[in-house]
Amino acid sequence: HCLEGTLLAGRDLRYLSQSMGACFCIGTVLLLVARDKFASLQICWWILVFFQWSRFGSGLQRLVSRNGML
Repeated sequence: HCLEGTLLAGRDLRYLSQSMGACFCIGTVLLLVARDKFASLQICWWILVFFQWSRFGSGLQRLVSRNGML
């Protein structure tokens, strides 16, 4: 999305890769837990929504922080 593009343009690759790695790991763990306890497609979609919002929030936080680009 647009925030990741801004971070890429600013060559903030270290933060971007760590952020994506953390979001991916947490999302994977949530899917594994949900699969075992709540075998529902709706739960999987909500986890995907959480994953996307966490990526957005992480990028926004980095851009507006004191050490950020904005």
